[in-house]
Amino acid sequence: MSYPLRENLELYTGSEGAQIRCVRCRHVFCRAGEDWKQASRVRLLPPTAAGPLMSEASGKYVLQQITCPSCGVLLDTDLIEEKKEAQDEEKPPKKPEPKPVEADCRTTAVLVLDLSARCEDPELTCNALLPGVAAFLEKARASVVPIIFSISLSARGTPLDRVAGPLQRRESEPVIYPDGFDKFTGGELHRILEERGVKTLIILGSATNVAVLYTATTAARIHRYEVIVPVDGVNARTQYAHDYSLYQLSVLPGDVNKRIQFSTLRTTSFIR
Repeated sequence: MSYPLRENLELYTGSEGAQIRCVRCRHVFCRAGEDWKQASRVRLLPPTAAGPLMSEASGKYVLQQITCPSCGVLLDTDLIEEKKEAQDEEKPPKKPEPKPVEADCRTTAVLVLDLSARCEDPELTCNALLPGVAAFLEKARASVVPIIFSISLSARGTPLDRVAGPLQRRESEPVIYPDGFDKFTGGELHRILEERGVKTLIILGSATNVAVLYTATTAARIHRYEVIVPVDGVNARTQYAHDYSLYQLSVLPGDVNKRIQFSTLRTTSFIR
């Protein structure tokens, strides 16, 4: 049962209780009563994006658009005061320097996080990853390295329930639908990796500060995989979020950070 909250947003009651979700793609934002805007995508545009008559507001205000992070549909628009000091406040820590890495193709797998059909939209951040990731996946296939894809559970059964076309997924490459930012949630991913004798994981996808951060941490800390993160094979909505997440992975306590290496798509190679 569902009730409209506003255009493209509804309150849906199902087996997991009342949730706020996108009407178009059924992406779940949060439980009923929580602030759905905290889980949305925010874009800041000049006031003139709303029309030339808004030119008087330039320099004082910005146009805030709130959209669905899955399909990009517009949910709300508002004119807010411009915060000029924000860039000075958000200075990310020093991110790790990528280095050339060689991975044993007999015990390595590539995990591609959440680069589903939604990423074919050039307006979405993850779209920028597709050309580079597609070329890297062909390199992995040439070395017979297994590839596993994840898609958000909220997209299952919708038109977005497929891997982005440019990645040219093969039928033999599994797709999993974990219900969490950490793609080890539910245990299916770990079982697939164990069956293939995987010891090293190369993690690609979006976003660096969500799926990549949580999944890489669990891979290294809980399951003791060696993890390789090509820094140009992952991204986030802001450079700050991207850089800070890579930094966080590089300083995880104990010996966890020693299990995580940083490379680039070009400098990650396969050996036998």
